[in-house]
Amino acid sequence: GFVLDAEVDNSYTLVVRVIDGDGGIDIKSVDVDVQDITGVVSYDETQYLITNESLPGSYNENQIITTTYNLGSEYTNTEVTVEFDINLHQRHGSWNSNDSIEITANGEIVTQYATEGDGIYNIEMQVVADDNGMVNMSFDSDTHQFFEWHPELWSMDNLEISSQSQVLTFDVNSEGEIDMVALLTQSNDFEDGVNNLVDNPDSLDEIDLTDGEHTLSNLSVTDFIAMTDDDNTLEIAGDSADNIKLDVGEWMIASNDDSEPNGIIDNGGAGDGDGFITYTNIDAVSGAAQQSLQLLIDDSIDVDLV
Repeated sequence: GFVLDAEVDNSYTLVVRVIDGDGGIDIKSVDVDVQDITGVVSYDETQYLITNESLPGSYNENQIITTTYNLGSEYTNTEVTVEFDINLHQRHGSWNSNDSIEITANGEIVTQYATEGDGIYNIEMQVVADDNGMVNMSFDSDTHQFFEWHPELWSMDNLEISSQSQVLTFDVNSEGEIDMVALLTQSNDFEDGVNNLVDNPDSLDEIDLTDGEHTLSNLSVTDFIAMTDDDNTLEIAGDSADNIKLDVGEWMIASNDDSEPNGIIDNGGAGDGDGFITYTNIDAVSGAAQQSLQLLIDDSIDVDLV
């Protein structure tokens, strides 16, 4: 069908031609105003999961130091921010640009920090917790000290691990049907809440429909993957005034187990209901639940598989 875009033109003229049973013809022009639907992309309050951690002592080359932080199962495959200070110093000398610190998190090299001399350097990086909600880090220095009695040393202090959720909000100004495919392919449809345009969401954790009456449609598996981060989980909060239309060829209610009766997870989401109903993507070949994507919809929202 024809998709209208308010950013291109906020009104269109439709020509309607009617023929009756006797062959009579009538033609009318109808002016149609196009509603501008804009989603607000924001971040909720920072949650500090680990604070004021450090590694005891100082270390030099050929010492690979490992440490593990348990964030809890609720942070499984979730992207978090890790920030800490690296203190570099050398007895009777100085670190230089040929020296570096290699930092690995959950088996992947996150950063290889080339130094600029002795001092305290603040490092911030994004890390994805593993399947158990753990962040496993290792530190390895590559230095070029000339004498063993002049070691180039390093230490790590003030480590914090934090998390923020990216939220996409549609308020009363965006009431009506929201076609996600159209919204994501058109321009200028997302802002930061203070009228600044922003890019499409790419690490989305929640869609909030609670303010107003909305029908969310055309949420494809492809767009779901593009909008969310590595945990491949998205919550949709709303109430009984909202409706969601899912493609029956792409989504189905997730398989239940004893801990999730009827697919409902009671984790205190926004909206009138007590929890969320979990939907997952369907394998295109077998037609069975693939379970790699988790779409959690407030159980007070009316969902149609069409």
